[in-house]
Amino acid sequence: MLKRAWLVILLSIFTVFTACAGKEEIRPSEEAEASFKVIEKIQLLEDIYSKRDTVKLKTLMGEDLFNKIRSNMDFREVKLNISYPRIIWISNEKIRVNLNWNGEWIFSNKTLRRSGLGIFIFDRESMKLIDINGDNPFVPLEIE
Repeated sequence: MLKRAWLVILLSIFTVFTACAGKEEIRPSEEAEASFKVIEKIQLLEDIYSKRDTVKLKTLMGEDLFNKIRSNMDFREVKLNISYPRIIWISNEKIRVNLNWNGEWIFSNKTLRRSGLGIFIFDRESMKLIDINGDNPFVPLEIE
C-alpha cells in the first residue's frame, strides 16, 4: 500500500514537471526589447565618450548633436556616471529616457564637477541619440 502511494506521488510530480516543460518560451514585448537596447546604447555612449572616441561616438548620434558635443571635448580626462533610466517613454518614432548623471571633467587648468537630470531622445528605428533635453552630460562647460 505504501509503495503504491509513493508511486502515485512520483507519477504526479513527473506529470507536473513534464507538463510545465512543454510550454512555449515567454518572450519580452517589442517595447521591452527596445528598452533593453536603449539601455545598452546609453552604457556604450558613456564608455565611448569617456574614451574620447569621436569616430565611434559619431555613429551613435545624430549629426547636429554630435557636432555640439564634439566642439566641447577639449578636456584631458572625464569620469562620467550615467544612472540607469528612471523612466522610458516609447512612441512609434522616438524613445525618451529620463536619467540622472554626474561627472568630473579635467581640463589643463581646472577640474569641473557637474551633475544633472536629462532626457535622452533616441530615434526608434536607428537607435541613434538625436537630442538631449535638460542637462546635457556631454557638454561640461558652465554655459551650454
